Amino acid sequence: MISFEGEFEESGVLRIYDIYGRLIRKEVIGSLKNTTISVHDLPRGVIIFEFTSGSKRFVSKVSLN
Repeated sequence: MISFEGEFEESGVLRIYDIYGRLIRKEVIGSLKNTTISVHDLPRGVIIFEFTSGSKRFVSKVSLN
């Protein structure tokens, strides 16, 4: 599980990419604030999370072992 805390309190789109930029998952979520994302089905290695809400954008690189 990955947990996010931040200033994104509005709904938006979460996109998850592999290290090669291929889209793995896309979902609309209510808010990024205090959100937990299940990663059990994602490939191991470096994963990029991108959340966009209105004109705001959050990007994070995470290593899954």
